[in-house]
Amino acid sequence: MNKQPDLIVYYCKALKKTGKPIIIRTVSTGKERTTKSISLKNVTIKMVFNNSTGSIKRRGATTVLEVFKN
Repeated sequence: MNKQPDLIVYYCKALKKTGKPIIIRTVSTGKERTTKSISLKNVTIKMVFNNSTGSIKRRGATTVLEVFKN
């Protein structure tokens, strides 16, 4: 799987009090939204411990879920 993911999903502890601590980033646009849950269909996911980079890593997330549309 060498292509770039369509979405990156991660948990942000600092947003826990808002009730929406899950961040969903659309990779192509860089836009983010917060939510309390996520459900996806027809996707392939990849998750590897310590795979975060850039601003996501600076926010404290060590591991992200990479989502690829099928």
